Amino acid sequence: METVKEIKEQMKKNDEQIKKNNERLKEIADEIEQIKKELQSG
Repeated sequence: METVKEIKEQMKKNDEQIKKNNERLKEIADEIEQIKKELQSG
């Protein structure tokens, strides 16, 4: 049985991972926009 402390620690790790994922998603979105601009400009 996990303790409350262990569960909270896991939640904290999950939050950190989510933040990293969100940053990466923003980078990917920016890259997509850049590619779209390049395609439009020919």
